[in-house]
Amino acid sequence: MVYNIIHEIQKDGQISDEVASACKGKFQKVHELLMQNLQKEKKLVEESRVLKQQLAQEVQKLEQAQQNQKTNEDTVKELMDTLNVVKKEIDSVEERETLLR
Repeated sequence: MVYNIIHEIQKDGQISDEVASACKGKFQKVHELLMQNLQKEKKLVEESRVLKQQLAQEVQKLEQAQQNQKTNEDTVKELMDTLNVVKKEIDSVEERETLLR
């Protein structure tokens, strides 16, 4: 379309062949740059999508690790409570044995 406009202006004698050629060359360069930028943007969008998926996976792993840590902490607390109860029972039995001697 731009080439058609340049051609029409050239045909009407409003610009010389040299100017028309220069305009076409500049437009071609601008078009190439725009296409390169478009390709780079598409690549960045794809990379962004992949990174977003990876981040979501890492967040899920972190949340699972946090849940596992909480479960482990709860288990350790229960075991410590049980250990304390058992120690008290052992102390009580030892006291009774001492009294019975």
